[in-house]
Amino acid sequence: MKKSLRFLIIFILITLLIMSYVKTNLDLNLVEVHFDIPQSPEKVNNLIESMYAYDFVNVYDILINNQKMKVCDGNINILLEQYKFKDLKLNYSDNEVLVGKKYIEHKSLYSVPPKTLTICSNTYDINGVLLDTEDIIYRDLNLLNDNPITEQTLYIEKSSIDGYVDIDRIQTVLGYKYINTTKLYDYNNLYKTLIIILFFLISITFIILIIILIKWLNSKIKMFKNGYREQKQSIYFSQYIKQKNNVSNLLKIILCVVVTAILVLCCGYFINYIFTTKVLLNINITSIKNITNLVDIFKEFSRLNFKYGFSYYEVMVFKIVIVYLAMCLITVVSIIKSLCILIYKSVFVKQ
Repeated sequence: MKKSLRFLIIFILITLLIMSYVKTNLDLNLVEVHFDIPQSPEKVNNLIESMYAYDFVNVYDILINNQKMKVCDGNINILLEQYKFKDLKLNYSDNEVLVGKKYIEHKSLYSVPPKTLTICSNTYDINGVLLDTEDIIYRDLNLLNDNPITEQTLYIEKSSIDGYVDIDRIQTVLGYKYINTTKLYDYNNLYKTLIIILFFLISITFIILIIILIKWLNSKIKMFKNGYREQKQSIYFSQYIKQKNNVSNLLKIILCVVVTAILVLCCGYFINYIFTTKVLLNINITSIKNITNLVDIFKEFSRLNFKYGFSYYEVMVFKIVIVYLAMCLITVVSIIKSLCILIYKSVFVKQ
């Protein structure tokens, strides 16, 4: 059990680190919508008004000379949260462009980044350099007219000074407007899922601790009873309790009962949270059919991502999944190793 507790504590600490990473690098109030058919900026603006949303950015991925570029409409700062940058001097006009450093290094021999970029016979001012990427971000919506759109992503802020736009309202408006989506992510669901994982791990840890405490409590009570049974002919029970060692043992027993009760209540709260919290994939883990559905959902999720590409959010999700898979693999290897050692000792050492 000590080894199990050690692994659980490591899982809990890593989960806490992942939660901190997600909270730092992801806007949990954001909803990411991918349309199956590109929607015009005017139609998107009407959608936003129908949702009563306050803040958004509408991003188009277009191809210009076989080079993938982005054109955005709305609050560009929402999109920029996905990037690291330098020399950022936004003027929020149509003639500005943000260029990836890797693109500049690939296309230019200059040691100093150029100040302008010419595309489609138009010259744009470079008002910022995006680090560790080849992405190019324009604000000129005229580029949508003559260039193919490969993907469109709408980022919507759920909360604002004017109110709260929940995921249900967003889905309702999309359905009412007969607009289909390929992907729809509520960023807060990722954090909720991590909380569920954390509570699940803590619950298992507490259950193990409760078992250990109950075993210890039983042994102490038996020892207490046996001690009194040996002396009950000569002293009363009240006198036996008042003995120095027995007072100490009784206090330990009471403390153990209190701690066990607290752990049981905490487990009850955590388990209730796990089964009542609504996340994007509401899967009943007790049903084999639902687990099969979960596998099908993951297959479809992977298929869509490889077809349309991975977004910033999806890359983060996959990183987290890889971390947990690695941790589970290490745990399984450790368990198999322990079993092999146990079998070896029981079979060969005794002989």
